[in-house]
Amino acid sequence: MKKIIKKLPLFLGIGVLVVSIMVSAASVGQKKSVARTVSQASEEQVKLSLIFTDPDIISVILSSPKPVLGADVVLSYDKSAVTILPSTLTGGSLFTVGSGLTDEEKGVFKFSAAAKDQPASSGILTTFRIQKKEGFTGDTTIDFDESDQGTTVLEKDSFQNILSTTEGITISF
Repeated sequence: MKKIIKKLPLFLGIGVLVVSIMVSAASVGQKKSVARTVSQASEEQVKLSLIFTDPDIISVILSSPKPVLGADVVLSYDKSAVTILPSTLTGGSLFTVGSGLTDEEKGVFKFSAAAKDQPASSGILTTFRIQKKEGFTGDTTIDFDESDQGTTVLEKDSFQNILSTTEGITISF
């Protein structure tokens, strides 16, 4: 018992090191995805995209040639396949988000993101986590709702919705 207690600080230190390396690797992977998405943007299109990072992180990416004040995002998903965890919703480096609202009966997740200090044109709006439903196997899709009451991106000068395209994701479990 005394040997374990003497080695406890060593084990804790190794555990912290391993967790730090995993977080750093995930951050670097997300930055590469953002750079690839931003480089593909055309001059006229304002695009929102979803990117899935194993094991359970979804990133919402904004790509715009114009500065935006923020976005109202409405996502639809298969409620029998996944659960969206709204408590894990965090803003990107240029955006801040409030709490997300999940309607489990309809399979809808809503949240708003606003530019932090000044209007931003491209970057990670937010990230959140999902959880696979027990027993589900196969593919599931998460998409943006582009109806009149759905997803919008507000331009800095006109306060108009300037969203051109969206790109959802399909996840295989």
